[in-house]
Formats: sequence, structure tokens, C-alpha cells
Amino acid sequence: MSQLLQPPRHASSCPRSFPDTRFRSSVQPRANSRSRQKTARFQTQALFQEQVAGCWVTGPSRRRPKATVHFLGGVFAGAAPQLFYSLFIELLAEAGYLVIATPFRATLFHASCARAVDQSFQACLSEIQRSHQIWAAPADAPVHGVGHSNGALLHLLIGSLTKVQNASNVIISFNNKQVKDAIPVPLDGLQSLIRSQRTDSAAGGYPGAVTLLQRAASTALQWGVPLDPRLVQSLMPAVDQIDTVFEEVGDGTFDFQPPPDESKRLIATQYSVPSLMVRFSNDGIDETPALLQSLQSRGSSEHMELLLSGTHVTPCGSDINWQVGRSFSLTDAIGLGAKMVAQADIRRLANRVIAWLDRQS
Repeated sequence: MSQLLQPPRHASSCPRSFPDTRFRSSVQPRANSRSRQKTARFQTQALFQEQVAGCWVTGPSRRRPKATVHFLGGVFAGAAPQLFYSLFIELLAEAGYLVIATPFRATLFHASCARAVDQSFQACLSEIQRSHQIWAAPADAPVHGVGHSNGALLHLLIGSLTKVQNASNVIISFNNKQVKDAIPVPLDGLQSLIRSQRTDSAAGGYPGAVTLLQRAASTALQWGVPLDPRLVQSLMPAVDQIDTVFEEVGDGTFDFQPPPDESKRLIATQYSVPSLMVRFSNDGIDETPALLQSLQSRGSSEHMELLLSGTHVTPCGSDINWQVGRSFSLTDAIGLGAKMVAQADIRRLANRVIAWLDRQS
């Protein structure tokens, strides 16, 4: 593990390097060591973030975590949680939690995806513990799941399909719509289009979503648009999923697996993890009340519902690093005001989630 994961003074340490990582937009790497910049995405006095076994790990730098949080983001955004959920994750880490965010690709095969992300999380946790940095993820520390949107569904399926039982889960903006609602075009027509695109691609036609993004970024840079190439690179996993889902439809998959009705029956009968169910006041696709009702219908009283102001995408956002000029201007006032408004709902959500985790840890 790299030198950034430094244990508390009373713990032993055996340094070991983790895989190379990329960048962070709002907290710059410390410049006192070139090797640190290569192995760490960022470090402050309070936090570190590194990529371990394919997962993004964020936690307190110099103290034993209260517990471990397995975070799963929403569809598409879940492929780059360190980018789309950076502020929310950092707030959990600042509160003393080790957050392991597992990236995953959008897919119509929800059950297989749930098992895969759980295996990735377990592999990451084992890698941290095998590295002799056991203080960073103590074996006796509780594990909590936190999932947003599609990530909420995946945590519910993990709790229903596997023997893994978290101390608690936080289910944010749950929804499990029919595939026709997620892809609002006739799927048989889409399948024909995708198959024709495959033929065109084989003949040098459609290049794929990632290639199109790269070409657009290159053109923007040529036009003088101030675009950070590292940001484009970090967006590629999210963009690449478009082709993945389309390929599944092209192969003849026209519904989620398992279908939503089957998933709901499975969760209603098998899920038993104490959960905080969070929904937002302006979220037209949230299905939390129906989920809670189905769980309570079999006498479960371990779940709590929480309504907060916000929208379906409230958990997404980063800590914008607004730089004030030499003199505080109207532009600075507007920029800082917009930052406060944009972050208020995320911070409110994080505070309530942290309070729940503290009670359950």
C-alpha cells in the first residue's frame, strides 16, 4: 500500500503499493513526493483516496474508521463514482467512514451485476486487509451499504441473493422501472438499428460512443476550448456503457433480468437488512413508498423512511473549488452563492446518512 495510507501511531505498518490512479478536480495532490502523486488520486491532512482492486477507496488518513461503507452509484454515473459522487463520498469519509465505491457498467442483467459488485467489494476489502493495513479496514468493523438509484436496487438484490448481511443499508432514490420506461423507444426497432450498426461498424462505420467522445474532445481542444483531458478520460467509463446496453438489446434482451416484478417479489420475501430509505421531494421516478410497504407487509419494523428536499440526482455533485480573484467581485459572490445552493442538499443528505450510520455502527 502506498505511503498515503498511513496508520495511526499505535498501529504497525508494512508499506505496499496499490494500482496507479488518476486525478481529482478539487483537492490537488500534495507535491512533496513524486511517487505519491503517481499512486494517490488525492490526499489532504484528513483524507486519502486510492484505487484498490478496481474500487475507489476514500477514508480518514490517520485514524481508525468507524466502519466500512460500500457505495454504489446510479446507472451510468456508477461507472465513475469518484467523479459523479465525489462530495457525498468525501463527506462520509470526513465523518470517519472508510468508503469503498465499486464502479460498475450499466446492464440489463441486474442479478449478475449485484453478485459481481459484491465480489469486487469483497476483493477490495481483502486486498486492504492483506496489505497489513488492517487498521484502514478493521475485520471487526461493521459494513454498511449505501446505494443511489440503480445502486440502491443492487444493494437490495445483494441482501436478497447472497449470504452477505450488512449491519445496515442506506437505500437512496430506489426505482426499478420496466425496461420500456428506461429506454423509451420500441426495443424491436432498436434491435434492428443496433444490428445494422454492427454491420456498419464492421465496415468501418459507427465507431462507438467512446471514440465519438474522444473525437469531440479533440475538436474542442483544437478550437481553444479549455477542456481538461483527464476529465474526458474519467468520463469514458460512463460513456462506454451506452454501447454495452445497446449490445445487450441487439443480442435480444428486452427486459431487465430479473424482471422488475420478480425483483420486487424477491426483495419483499428475502431482504432483511435494517435500512434507511431516502427519497426526495421532487423525484418523479422514485418507488421508495411501494418498496417500504412491501417490506413492512411481512412485519418488518427495522426500516426507516426519510423525505428530504431535492431531486433524483441530488446525491451527485463535487466540491467546486471556486477561486476568488484578487478582489472579491460580483462574479465571485454569484459563484460562491451557486456553490452553496448546489451543495446544500448534498450536505443535508450526508448529515442524515451519517447520523443513521453512527447509530447502526
